[in-house]
Amino acid sequence: MKILWPVQCVLVIAVFSICLQQSVCAQGARDKDRDKDRDRKDQPTERQLEARATEAEESLLTEYMEIASEYYKQGQKDKSLEILGRIERINPNAQGLKQKAQIIREEIMQANGLDVEIETNRGWGNPVAEVEEGKPFRITAAGDYKITLTGTVSVTGLSTSDPSKDHAPEAPFGALVGMVMTDGTAGQPFPIGAQAEVVPKKSGVLYLRPNVPTAAKCSGTLKAHLSGNLKSLTPASRRSP
Repeated sequence: MKILWPVQCVLVIAVFSICLQQSVCAQGARDKDRDKDRDRKDQPTERQLEARATEAEESLLTEYMEIASEYYKQGQKDKSLEILGRIERINPNAQGLKQKAQIIREEIMQANGLDVEIETNRGWGNPVAEVEEGKPFRITAAGDYKITLTGTVSVTGLSTSDPSKDHAPEAPFGALVGMVMTDGTAGQPFPIGAQAEVVPKKSGVLYLRPNVPTAAKCSGTLKAHLSGNLKSLTPASRRSP
């Protein structure tokens, strides 16, 4: 019995140690669970986060509307439209947004009114105004003119390959067309007819003419009214393409 006593003591100690370790581990697991529960309680709920997001968005939109209004009061209507565009990207259904933007666009399109006469016998020799890339203008035109065209025509019809001397395929033969010259380079002609709203692809000088080849002889004057994003010509810009 004396020999077994130390062995029994060792076994008892080992079992006690194992139990103690298991108890500590179990307690640690319970502590971690309590910490997780506490963390979850401290975190905002999905509904709370959505409410905060809505509040932040409303605050931003209110600030944007105030900025757009200030730009408008200062006469910077393009800037005002730009801010309204930011609002639309955030909330396309914002109350009164589209109506306000439409009113400002129409005010811009009615500004800078310009009346011009187009001498139909000058070809592209009718510079009208300076225009800016991406900024629309409006034009209405009226009148009649006479045209005489003699020469040989093949079965394929009149050529449209050279915009500088042929009529443009983009518009009916004889209709009013426009073209923007940028730094001495003529752009592609575009149709106008009796009326059009045009967004220039490049900045430059706007020219108008009937859509006929240069070999045609025209007589008469057309009248046009332009408005929108236009600038009066400078002496340097009054040159034919």
